[in-house]
Amino acid sequence: MEGRLTRAEGLGIRAALATLAASALISSTQLRATSYAPPIAFFEWNSVSLTPEATAQLIREVEWWIAEYRSYGSEIGWVCINGYADRSGPTAHNEVIAHRRAERVRDILSARRLLPRDITIRSFGEARNLRETEDGVRERLNRRVEVNLMRADASQANPRLGCR
Repeated sequence: MEGRLTRAEGLGIRAALATLAASALISSTQLRATSYAPPIAFFEWNSVSLTPEATAQLIREVEWWIAEYRSYGSEIGWVCINGYADRSGPTAHNEVIAHRRAERVRDILSARRLLPRDITIRSFGEARNLRETEDGVRERLNRRVEVNLMRADASQANPRLGCR
């Protein structure tokens, strides 16, 4: 379809946005005006903890989206939190750590009462990397959690649309 991005093009754009945000050249919130980029939290190697700075940035981004939806008269109806890992460890370990990262982000946001009760957590392990690497390579952009927020009115029509 004309005007629609292929999955590969979309992932390329997301990788570029994540690279900019990770390098602190521009915050993810500043990118929101022209494109959709979900709130993303990046993790250190083999860690499920976020730094205080990363936690604060994640909270700011989620709060920004909540305010954005409210400005259009909508609320957050459903959330999908996706965890990812790089390819530096064994596949089974990467699946577990990606899931634990997603749970950690859920717990941080739930403790601040930012999310509704309808939350889906998914773990992709070392699949769906933003930056492709060889097996065994550490890559910060791939050690992440993405928080996909769905408007209440959209989530009623298709409750799993944001969980891709």
